[in-house]
Amino acid sequence: GLGDLSLSATYSFDAPIGEDTYLDVAGRIRLPTGDESKGLSLGVTDYAATAEFGVDRDGGGAYVNAGRRFLEDASADKREDGWQAGVGGWLDVTDTTLIGAFADWRESSSGAGDDPAEEGAYVPHRLTPAFKIGLSASAGLTDASPDFGVGISLSWRANERGDRK
Repeated sequence: GLGDLSLSATYSFDAPIGEDTYLDVAGRIRLPTGDESKGLSLGVTDYAATAEFGVDRDGGGAYVNAGRRFLEDASADKREDGWQAGVGGWLDVTDTTLIGAFADWRESSSGAGDDPAEEGAYVPHRLTPAFKIGLSASAGLTDASPDFGVGISLSWRANERGDRK
């Protein structure tokens, strides 16, 4: 079945340090839409705030990000807020398709367990100047991470500028 629903909004600041750079500030909310009895949800709403600094040049780019997660306690578990960070890069395959790779880490929500970490790849394809669809796959690097993951995303960009990542 399907898991929880995540909604996010991002504001992009262009060229904070040179014309090829950007700074994105994002907020995310995860809504408990998955089935708890199947292990697809904890039944709580979580929030996150992140910032990403990157370089976007013709042919590709790279980024670093950091953020903080704010977690509600699940029914039987006390969960701890925590920091997260990541790095990645991408290459243009065509005018409308990219291929990218990433590595992410975050603090354990239990405080006593391993910190989850994963690496993966993604392929977004621009359908129109404003809409893109993406596929992703990842593999866990610690016992606290899923063995593997796959995803699909649909994105809309309000100002119809050029695309990154």
